[in-house]
Amino acid sequence: MKVFLSSVLPFVLMIGCFVVPIYVVLWVRKWQRRNRRSALSAKLLRGPGETLRRELDNVGTDLSAYLAVLMALPIFVFAVHVSQSLPWGRNSIS
Repeated sequence: MKVFLSSVLPFVLMIGCFVVPIYVVLWVRKWQRRNRRSALSAKLLRGPGETLRRELDNVGTDLSAYLAVLMALPIFVFAVHVSQSLPWGRNSIS
């Protein structure tokens, strides 16, 4: 029995040191909020997260435009290179 207590007691104390303070904090917060009313008593003008969703849509649209330009850039650079490297590209009218 003494061996069992000596091996279990540190574990129980460690759990108690973590669980009891958390329980006390949660209980105090619940006790402080007992008389609070909900701020959402009236009908909302828009759903929760609506503004954030619109901003994310705008970012997605901007990102799509940047990616389209980025995809066209290598083709443009290659076209400029080919037009300059061919004989009729640079100073062909002399």
